[in-house]
Amino acid sequence: MTFKRARIVACEAKPDYILWIRFDDGIEGEVNLSDLAHQGVFKAWESEDFWKSVKVDPESETVCWGEEIDLDPYVLKQEVLDSQKRNPPLIKKEHSIESINPIVQHYVDGWKKGNESEILDTLAEDCLIIESHGPTYRGKKIVQKWIEDWHKQGNVVKKWKITSYHTCGDLIVFEWIFAYNGKKNNETFEGVSLAKIKHNKIYELREYRATQFPFMWGM
Repeated sequence: MTFKRARIVACEAKPDYILWIRFDDGIEGEVNLSDLAHQGVFKAWESEDFWKSVKVDPESETVCWGEEIDLDPYVLKQEVLDSQKRNPPLIKKEHSIESINPIVQHYVDGWKKGNESEILDTLAEDCLIIESHGPTYRGKKIVQKWIEDWHKQGNVVKKWKITSYHTCGDLIVFEWIFAYNGKKNNETFEGVSLAKIKHNKIYELREYRATQFPFMWGM
C-alpha cells in the first residue's frame, strides 16, 4: 500500500523498544522495533536515555534519534495499520499528557485564551458538540454563536487542565478539571470529554461533568 503522505506529529518511546507514534491524519499506534535493536547503528538504543530521546524532525516529519537514526514514516504507518488489523485498539491509559492530540489541545487552549478563531479552527464544518448539562450545537456557525454568547455573558475560563488521556481508534477520551468565573457565579468541577476525530478535525464532542469532587466514602 502507498500513501499520499505519512507525516508524524507525535511520538513516545516505551520499554522493550516499543514506539508509539501519531500521524497528522489522526492514525496512531505502536510499532515494535525490537527486531532492529542491537544491530548496527541501532545498538545505540541500548542506552535508555538515547532510546527515550526520540523526537519528530520538523523537516523530514518522521521520528529521529539525534542525527544518527531516522525511520521511514511510510513503513512505520504500514506497521501501525497492520498491527491494528491484528489487534484492534482498546482504550488505553498509556499516553503521557505531553502526547495529547494537538487538535484536542488547541481546542482546550482556545477556550483558555478566549480565542474564538482558535476554537473554531479545530472543528469540522458539520461538527456536533453536546455540553454536560444538555445544550447541543450542530455546525460551526451555531458553535460560533454559542461561543460569542458565552463570552458576552461575562464568562471567563480560568482553568482547563487535562488530567488523563485515552484513545480508541478515532475516539479520544480525556479527563479534566475545569474552572470559570461568571457574573453570577464561579464554578470548578471535574469531567470527561469524548472527542471523535476525522480528517484532523473534531467532528463530535460530548462532555460529562462530575456532580462533586471525589471523596473517600465513610470518612
